[in-house]
Amino acid sequence: MSEEKERFFKEFEFPGNDDWKNAAISALKGASFDKVMYTKTYEGIELKPIYNKEDLVNVSHIRQDYPGFFPFNRGCKSSGYDAVKWELSQDIPYPLASEFNAALKNDLQKGQNSVRINIDRGAVLHEDFTADDLSGRDVCIAGLADLIVAFDGIDLTGQPINVDAGIGAYPALCCLAALAKSKNQLSELQGSLNFDFITELAKEGTLYDDCSSLINEMFSATKWSIENAPKFKTIGINAYDWHNSGGNAVQESAIALALGVYYIRELMKKGLTIDEIAPRMSFKLSIGINFFMEIAKFRALRIIWSRVIKEFGGNEESQKIFIHAVTSEREHTKLDPYVNVLRATSQVFSAVTGGCDSITVNPFDTEYGLPGEFSRRISRNTQNVIKYESHLNDTIDPAAGSYYIESLTNELMKAIWNEFLEFEKAGGIIDSLISGTIQEKIELNFKQRIENIALRKDIIVGVNKYVNINEKPVETVLNFDFQKLERFVEDFDNRISARNTEQIDKILDKFESKFNSNPAEAFDLAVSAVESGAGLGELYNSIPMDEITVIEISPVMLRRSSEILEDLRDVADYFVQSGGKMPELDFVCFGQLRDWKPRADFSNDFFSVGGFANKIYDGINSADDALAMIDFSEKRIIVVCSTDDKYAEVLVEFAEKVKQKSKENYIILAGYPKDKIETYKNAGVDMFIHVKANIVDCLSQIYKVAGIIK
Repeated sequence: MSEEKERFFKEFEFPGNDDWKNAAISALKGASFDKVMYTKTYEGIELKPIYNKEDLVNVSHIRQDYPGFFPFNRGCKSSGYDAVKWELSQDIPYPLASEFNAALKNDLQKGQNSVRINIDRGAVLHEDFTADDLSGRDVCIAGLADLIVAFDGIDLTGQPINVDAGIGAYPALCCLAALAKSKNQLSELQGSLNFDFITELAKEGTLYDDCSSLINEMFSATKWSIENAPKFKTIGINAYDWHNSGGNAVQESAIALALGVYYIRELMKKGLTIDEIAPRMSFKLSIGINFFMEIAKFRALRIIWSRVIKEFGGNEESQKIFIHAVTSEREHTKLDPYVNVLRATSQVFSAVTGGCDSITVNPFDTEYGLPGEFSRRISRNTQNVIKYESHLNDTIDPAAGSYYIESLTNELMKAIWNEFLEFEKAGGIIDSLISGTIQEKIELNFKQRIENIALRKDIIVGVNKYVNINEKPVETVLNFDFQKLERFVEDFDNRISARNTEQIDKILDKFESKFNSNPAEAFDLAVSAVESGAGLGELYNSIPMDEITVIEISPVMLRRSSEILEDLRDVADYFVQSGGKMPELDFVCFGQLRDWKPRADFSNDFFSVGGFANKIYDGINSADDALAMIDFSEKRIIVVCSTDDKYAEVLVEFAEKVKQKSKENYIILAGYPKDKIETYKNAGVDMFIHVKANIVDCLSQIYKVAGIIK
């Protein structure tokens, strides 16, 4: 600092933490500093109101502070995104291979630089599938001919190819290998296979007592990758679905860690080394809506993973984690869906700042059907704007040195590690799932979220606050055509009947006999079967399965946070579509504008969540004036708004006279004057709405009063 600056700053006292705290206590005017200024997250971490240099004294990871070096808190690349940008890896959820191909060609020309193909499980798992077995959202690839159509005119080496076929990952990879081999592009093939059979089984609500056959599939695929496609990752850890089921950042990360450690141990038993396994792993994580928590989550997992791989004996390259981040589907809303675009922008910002390697933005209208070109373009350009206009990739590590983010990263690391150790003490990830301890923790976390949404402690814009009751249906989605699936099944059946089945059967018999004794050789046989025309379902059903016991567990399923309120709105919409009419609430506002407006605004915001409009009667000073304004020829739902003092003057008389008109009239009071509750109830007040009121319970009751639900 120059002498002049130093002299200038000496004229001012530098405020310390105590100075700030004393000023805050004064501003709170008697409210508890600790209750107001400290926040507890769903992860159990207490957030402080302010962070400073002292908070980093015991944070060990910032002492090894260079990007691209262990423990990789600042990213796995020394130049950040400057040399290697993150992969813009969008899903294309169309059922027909030709539709997928057309959309992919379009999107690759407009910014997308990574391919994701989600293959329909029904087409992979069943030899004789019907249209009812197909989801209609994933690409129907039942054999090599379909994959050829899907990638017609696409250079497989021009960008990473990422495949997800659920529990049918192995035959799907064999099919991709056959296609790459035919194009002579096998050695340069890059991308990933989302192969996480534990999560896939858990989504079905089952586990196996013996997973050796599935481990053999993973070993076979990984051994093939090492020898033939060294840039292709064959072990995909899917923590994303655990988030969508309700897990918080600690639970999601600890499960990812436990899954990764389980697969490493099992594959090392098969003879693979840690430096062969770790570089072929990728992690699929959510991007939640807590901006700073998500940044810290990605950084924390990167640090922990590097240390785990180091303990396994992995070299520095193996210690680097590959994170594919996907915008949270749990936090997607069906109501006011265009707000999902804004959520996605914040989420991409988190993922990029957190140093993710690959990002998928879910279309904003995904709850309505298949995305059209418009919503695909918006999702794609959400990333493009961050990349090209915001220049976020120009800074190697924009979060580095932030007192808050570094402290939060440290707290998350400790919490994730402790959660992981609990799994280990319980016998590992599978035993923890069978006992139900993981599901119970996630369930408790999700229930707390739902309660906070109902109490409006957690705000979902467009759902429980700032609702657009006049919103129109989304028109960007493509209508689902079930006949397309039927035609696909018919075409596939015709192909199957025209094959040389004798040759295919011979190859599949050899494959089956070799699978357990020589899984690597078996993979080549599987590729040969696919090249000869074998359906993926035939290949899947040829994989020898040891005798197993299926264990039922609580399933892992998508549960959107906003559904509880969207279900209520759906009931109201159905009521209107069936010929009913949503009642208009009567807002009776006593006193002057300053008396009633705050509670009237609160009430309007509260009831718009249920789709109610209102009619305001204001400037009223007496019960009789209010009664004269309202048409009592039919049942009324009346919301009274004013100050507690005004209520004391007029409410009892007004409520009694309203009930004299008809006992079916329903009176709601905006506020909760504790010392008058029983008095007002006795006078006829039926409900009190306030900041601690459960909006789901209140709206459900009013729907019953209005005749919307029985």
